[in-house]
Amino acid sequence: MAAVPRLVVGITAIAVERSVVKSATVCVMSDNAAVVSAHFVRYRTDGITLSEPTASYVFAKSAGQWKIVTQINHAPGRGLSCES
Repeated sequence: MAAVPRLVVGITAIAVERSVVKSATVCVMSDNAAVVSAHFVRYRTDGITLSEPTASYVFAKSAGQWKIVTQINHAPGRGLSCES
């Protein structure tokens, strides 16, 4: 968890005001596991688009709460899709 404060300081230093989810795909694998692929837009405090990162996240339910197990950054269009 030591990386979280460094991440927050880094985002603050580059003047990120907010991040918006542009699109997301949620694949529920079981009652206790899910994978999410998402495309975000990060905006600076002056309203200019700073970046548009994409990533996939593996979630697990532990003690009744969903938690991120891992994050995988990747190129746009490389996220997962799921079918029923």
